[in-house]
Amino acid sequence: MFRLLKFLKKKDWLFVAISIVFIVATVWLELKLPSYMSDITKLLTTGGTTTEILLKGALMLACALGSAGLSIGVGYFISQISSSLSCSVREKIFSKVQSLSTSEIKKFSTASLITRTT
Repeated sequence: MFRLLKFLKKKDWLFVAISIVFIVATVWLELKLPSYMSDITKLLTTGGTTTEILLKGALMLACALGSAGLSIGVGYFISQISSSLSCSVREKIFSKVQSLSTSEIKKFSTASLITRTT
């Protein structure tokens, strides 16, 4: 598996770094949600004002929406990385098959080459 990493381009490595940052931010936002819920519960039991409760609720909603947005961003970057990697690997396989001599190709059947490339 690690041999495949050499086919990643600089743009892909940038996307990997961005994805890691987004994943860490998503986890952090998800871990903030229970503390906001706890604050809202405390405000309700101690008689907090409606404004305070709505403010904590808005912050909780912002965390949830931010987490969802970052998760969508991670999905986008991961799909870009995977499509770029598969394109590079397929290009290398195609050029390798094209460089085989006629005698080498006769050793393989067409079905065998198709199976090996997939």
